[in-house]
Amino acid sequence: MSFLLDTQHITVLQTKSQPAFSALDRRMNQHPASAFYYCVVSLHEQSIGAHAYINQATKAAGVIRGYQMLQRMLKSFCGAQLLAFDQGAADQVDLIRSQGVSIRAMDLRIAAIALANNCTVPTKNFKDFKKVPRLTVEDWTI
Repeated sequence: MSFLLDTQHITVLQTKSQPAFSALDRRMNQHPASAFYYCVVSLHEQSIGAHAYINQATKAAGVIRGYQMLQRMLKSFCGAQLLAFDQGAADQVDLIRSQGVSIRAMDLRIAAIALANNCTVPTKNFKDFKKVPRLTVEDWTI
C-alpha cells in the first residue's frame, strides 16, 4: 500500500504541531518509510505560502521567518519520495472533471496524482477529497 500525503499532513510533519503530529507519527510508524510520498503540487502549495509570507513581511524578523519556512520546506521535500504531475495525473484530472467534481485546483491535482499512482491520501480535507470517485482518503491526525 502507498500513501500520498496531502499538504496539510506534510505541514504537520514539518512543524511537528501537536497533538496532530503524535497521531500522524504513530500511524506512519505502522508502515515502511518507502510507502510514503509527497507530490510536486504540495511543493507548489507550500512555496506559494512561503513566498507570500516573505513578500508581506514588513520587518526583518518576518523575512527571516519566511525564509526559514522555505528552507524547512525544501529540506523536507528533498528527503521525501516525490511524485510528479505527469500525463497520467493530467488524464485523471480530465476524468474527474468529466464526472462533474468541483474542488480547488491544487486538491484536484493531488487527487489525480494519487489515483494515477494508486495511493491512499492521508488528509484532514475530507470535504473536498471525498468528492473524488475511487479516491481513498484517511485522516491520520486524529
